[in-house]
Amino acid sequence: MTTRFVAMVYVFPAILHRIEDYLISLEACQHLGLNITPTLALEALTKDSDNSGDDDAEVINFRSGMGPNYERLE
Repeated sequence: MTTRFVAMVYVFPAILHRIEDYLISLEACQHLGLNITPTLALEALTKDSDNSGDDDAEVINFRSGMGPNYERLE
């Protein structure tokens, strides 16, 4: 096995997971009758950490690429 193949095997599940997240977000927005971009849909339906913006607490379980909070849809 080559190094490129092994790297792709490790990265591929993360890519599929992100695509699935976008599709779930778009489907939710479609059910709500919202016509927004996939990036905004994902940002609107996710948080960047488990306690983002909660009483000046330390950020736990930070996930890069996710949106600031659930209030984004407003």
